[in-house]
Amino acid sequence: MLDSIEQSYAVAGQEGKAVREIYEGKQCSFVRCDECGYVSKSVDTFMDLSLPVKNSPDIGGTNDTLEAALETYLRPERLVGDNQYWCSRCEKKVNATKGLELDTLSDILTL
Repeated sequence: MLDSIEQSYAVAGQEGKAVREIYEGKQCSFVRCDECGYVSKSVDTFMDLSLPVKNSPDIGGTNDTLEAALETYLRPERLVGDNQYWCSRCEKKVNATKGLELDTLSDILTL
């Protein structure tokens, strides 16, 4: 839908910037090392959030409310065992926490 709106702005000879200003948000992905505390971050923009309706097998169940879906989407994941994180500061595989934080929400949040 948003691509179509931007294309209609382009056809009309107008910049589609207004669409981005209304619908674009920013989220931060992070991984935090348990040993040294180093946090690796990257910021990405989004036009919508794809929230989980049915959880992965390790979490189980379904998200029957918007709040539950947001909680599942933002719940940090533990990286342990075979799934450990390579910490560039510790120069070894370590237990860590991986997650998402919503930095900037758009005026209109599409879910």
